[in-house]
Amino acid sequence: MKKTPYLVLFFIPLLFLLISCGITEELEMAKLTNTELTEQLTAQKKHYQTLEKLLQDLPEAIQQDQLTLKEEKDETDSLYDNKEGEVYANYEKRQALLADMAQIQKEMSKQQKQLQKLVKKQGVDVDNKQLALIAQSLDIIFSDLNSINTYAESSFKQEADYFSQPLSEQTEEEATLIQRTYGSIHLLNEEAQPNIDYTLSLIKHFEKEARKTPTTH
Repeated sequence: MKKTPYLVLFFIPLLFLLISCGITEELEMAKLTNTELTEQLTAQKKHYQTLEKLLQDLPEAIQQDQLTLKEEKDETDSLYDNKEGEVYANYEKRQALLADMAQIQKEMSKQQKQLQKLVKKQGVDVDNKQLALIAQSLDIIFSDLNSINTYAESSFKQEADYFSQPLSEQTEEEATLIQRTYGSIHLLNEEAQPNIDYTLSLIKHFEKEARKTPTTH
């Protein structure tokens, strides 16, 4: 019976050490997750900027293709249908870009689930409320890209129908419809980038507060 106090004295520090290590592990995991998320968000923002540039380049690409056909004196041909010309090159770049953005979003979805798991653990030295805000803000970012993809699918079909026609059969009404779709993508693009900036600011705030928390190894 006399050994009991010694056992208690041994296990209490050990218990605190294990608890401390567990808390630190959660905080370190949160930091790692946010670091990866920051890289993905930064890459996604650059992709949005590239997408905007490609849309801005389209009018000049259309004019260049029209000029090429007129110079060749073959307005019944379609550079787009032959997978040639500036418009088709622009289309391929946008398709590849959106595919990359979709892949990044899948990776960000994994980070969101990781953050949600960490919030449920309620680590004592983790700002769980801030982590929850970061995870929730990603829903808006995902929604932005999903909406852009919907409009992009429409624009790709409209482009295929319009530019595959001979130049002489292309109508102003069809061109206007495509431009309106581009306009919708432009507006969504303008919304998406500030939403990314907002999430990045939430992560920076979390990191700033986390630096004040001493870690135990």
